[in-house]
Amino acid sequence: MLIELAYLVCLTVIEIIGIGIGPVVGILLHAGLVLVLFNLYLFKHDDLGQRLWLGLILVSLLRISSLALPLSLLHPLVWSAVICLPVWVGIGLLRPHLRLSTAELGLRKANRAGQLFIALTGLPIGYIGSLLLNPQPYFPEFNWLGLLFGGALLLVSVAFTEEVLFRGLLLPLAQRSLGESALPFVSAIYAAMYIGTRSPGYLLWMGLAGWFWGWCVQETRSVWGVAIAHGLVVLGLGFIWPYLS
Repeated sequence: MLIELAYLVCLTVIEIIGIGIGPVVGILLHAGLVLVLFNLYLFKHDDLGQRLWLGLILVSLLRISSLALPLSLLHPLVWSAVICLPVWVGIGLLRPHLRLSTAELGLRKANRAGQLFIALTGLPIGYIGSLLLNPQPYFPEFNWLGLLFGGALLLVSVAFTEEVLFRGLLLPLAQRSLGESALPFVSAIYAAMYIGTRSPGYLLWMGLAGWFWGWCVQETRSVWGVAIAHGLVVLGLGFIWPYLS
C-alpha cells in the first residue's frame, strides 16, 4: 500500500503544480508519471499489481489529453468530447494486457429499477455541486437544443468514459491487489482530478460522490446507473443549475 500512497501523493502534487505553473509543465510531469507506472508494470513481480499500474496510465493519458488540446480553439462541449477519445484508444490497446472482460468493466445487464434509482442520484449530487462550484453555463441563454444535444454529447463522452475508466476498469483492478482499500484508493484518484476546479468544497463533494458511485458498482457490478448519474451531474452544471441560480 506504500506504493499506492506514493502514487496518490505524486498525482496530487502534479495536479497542483500543473495549475500553478502551467499546462506544459503538467503535461511533462504526467508523461514522467506514465514512464514510472510503465516501469512498475514491467518490474513489479506481483502480477495483480502490474495490471493496476498499467491501468493507472490511462488517468495520466486523460489529463495529458485535456491539457494538450487548446480550449480556446474549440467550443467547451467539443473539447470535452474530444479529450475522451485517447482514453478509449488506450482502453482498447491495454484491455488484452489487463485481462478484463466487457462484463468485468461493468457493461452488463443489471436490475433496471436499481440502476434507475442510482441514476437519479445525479440530480441532487449535481445541484449541491453547483452551489459549491458556481459553474458557468455552456451558452449565454438557456436553450432546449443545447440541453438535448449538448447533454447527450456529455453523457456519451465525458460521463460514460470516466465511469468506465474509474469505476469499471480501475476499481476491479485495484480490488484484485488492494482488497477493501480499493474503493478509497480509486475514489481519491477520482477526487484529485477535480483539483483544477480550485474549489476544495467541490473537490471533496465529488470525491464523496465517486466513493458512493464506486460502492454502487461494487454492489450491482454495473456502471450503467452511475454513468447516467454522472451525466446528469455534468448536464445540470452546464445547462440547468446556472440558469436557476
